[in-house]
Amino acid sequence: MTTHRSTAYVKPIAERGRAWKPDPITAQFRFIVRMAVACHDQQVPYDLAWAVEDRRMRTTITATGKIPTPKALPKPPKPKPVSDWKPAIWDAEYRLDAYHDGTLNRIKSMGVGVHLRSIFLNGLLFLPPDRVPAQLKGASGRLSRARRMIAEGRSDPLQAALGFALSRPEADVVLVGVTTAAELSAVVAAAAHPPPDLDWDEMAIDDPVLDHDRWAAA
Repeated sequence: MTTHRSTAYVKPIAERGRAWKPDPITAQFRFIVRMAVACHDQQVPYDLAWAVEDRRMRTTITATGKIPTPKALPKPPKPKPVSDWKPAIWDAEYRLDAYHDGTLNRIKSMGVGVHLRSIFLNGLLFLPPDRVPAQLKGASGRLSRARRMIAEGRSDPLQAALGFALSRPEADVVLVGVTTAAELSAVVAAAAHPPPDLDWDEMAIDDPVLDHDRWAAA
């Protein structure tokens, strides 16, 4: 009886490149997925074990019997050109990479309404440094720097965030969340002010730890 065992590792997503374009998983990891599918399809006994080792995800497959030859994974469907797909509204977190590479301008030029949200980083922009969740401490320095630049520009985080988002020509709507009538009044008052004269590019926080998908549970 033949036994096959393979192991692969995957780095944490925070160590796999930029937040919006992480490096792909390894070919060895893909092989293990293919082997598991092949064993399942051909009813070959196998065990798939997962563990975290040195901040990396480790997976090991052990198969016993007539070891199958894994087939290639199916290719992902070809993306449909944006020109053929025209939503009425595009609702997205506002990210400077989408602004700089012209994505939102292209969407806007198609006649699609653009709604921006999460402009306050889910409230993180307003938290003092000692109240920042542990998993986000890595960005505390950049957040403090942004707050200092806002203060030096004679503004505050609420007015600065709203002013920046509302000044974007590609934005039709800026969505914000409030929990009290007082918060709503503060948002309305801040939105009525012209945007502060700040160096927005210099204030940008390009830090993977702030990618919303990674800290929604913070």
